[in-house]
Amino acid sequence: ELVARLGNDQRWLDQAAVFDAYAAAAVGQAPDRQRLELALALARCNRNLDRGRPDDADALVAVCRQTIALAEVGPPPRPDIANAARTRLGHFLRLAGDAAAARTTLEHAVAEAERVRGADHPDTAVARNALALDLLGAEQYDLAIAEFTRALAIRRANSTTPTQAIAESLQGLGDALSAAGRDVEALPLFEEALATLDQVGAADGSHAASLHVLTGMSADALDQPARALEHLLRAADIAELSHDAHRLAVWAVVDAVSRFDDDDLERALDGAMELGSAAVVMERVLLPAIQGVARHFSEGRITDAQERLASHAIRVRMSEALSESPGSAAPERALLACFAEESRELELLAMALCLSDLGLRPVILGPRTPPRAVAEAVRAMSPRFVCLSTTSPLQGDGARVACEAYAAACEGVPWVVGGSGAKAIAAEVEAVGGHVIAASRPLRGALGEVIFQARGSLPALEGT
Repeated sequence: ELVARLGNDQRWLDQAAVFDAYAAAAVGQAPDRQRLELALALARCNRNLDRGRPDDADALVAVCRQTIALAEVGPPPRPDIANAARTRLGHFLRLAGDAAAARTTLEHAVAEAERVRGADHPDTAVARNALALDLLGAEQYDLAIAEFTRALAIRRANSTTPTQAIAESLQGLGDALSAAGRDVEALPLFEEALATLDQVGAADGSHAASLHVLTGMSADALDQPARALEHLLRAADIAELSHDAHRLAVWAVVDAVSRFDDDDLERALDGAMELGSAAVVMERVLLPAIQGVARHFSEGRITDAQERLASHAIRVRMSEALSESPGSAAPERALLACFAEESRELELLAMALCLSDLGLRPVILGPRTPPRAVAEAVRAMSPRFVCLSTTSPLQGDGARVACEAYAAACEGVPWVVGGSGAKAIAAEVEAVGGHVIAASRPLRGALGEVIFQARGSLPALEGT
């Protein structure tokens, strides 16, 4: 029960893994081990995926496949559990980026649900809802609308009272209609979903906050600013008490950049900086906002000027936070630099904030730093740690030669490579003694782990 419940709350995924280990050990000693193993396997499939840890999707894909195999064999075979895991498998394949396999799996799940459970069973609605989400993500709006409509009809037919499942399908159908430009139809569905959540006592949760944002956006599209503001403020009120405050802050930053509104961007960043320590805000708001802006730019949805506006505004906030961070006067230094070909320094500043929060004084050499400059700084400053950043790494022999040069420049000082391009050169970095910070890991914790491995302890921090 704890594995299932904690695994569906993104704030507690690591704790869910701990309970998973306890549960697995207990199951091995139980007389009805097979039944409990299958229940535990399905609980793992029903976990959520934290978007800050996208690499977890691959692990969850493997868990779902193992559960399907376990359920199909039995004894006795459990085709209902196998298909529940199959539906989740399609969901995680989509999040892992395997669109073709996700679509095939979800279509199979719908067909199998109808065969095993019947066309009007709630499990069939779950499978259709998952397929609809995949179609929505692929911008196949008419097909998504049809699947959400079928799922909603099944759920209404199976319940005489309001349920969260009905609210989920109402939200999905409204989202698909809104994406198709049919906000006149979407808005009443969103408001019905909100009323449903209120009736089941879930008016103050993350689902409700997301619905208020969608409702506000549809109202805005229909030129109803007062109605839009009412819902967006309600979403903010809910989010102040939940983890969604950071997600809304990310949305506010990216939205202001998309509209090229520098005043709203400043207000959004002011609000974000009130949500916690500089390192927490950087990790949960500023870095995701940077990544969102970069994604919009790569998709052609914003211009170069808009990306530059965002980068400058966020860089200013990071620099201000860095000057007041805990490690700014620490005796031990961490040296930070971008690869010689790297001109973007925002992810480097993010690492600087985390290192300062961990009790080291960041010394930043900045973008386009060649190995010889790193070597000179290492000899002059004797840092305890060297941190390099790359977003567009070299390929092949170029990556190997560069990593060998930076390893030599560090002269035995522990060193790490972070940034969104680090994963691509992990083998070259690790081959010459460096560490890589995976983009899917929380940055502060990952850096702290590397420091701990290198030193055997973390720097002493006041109040921790």
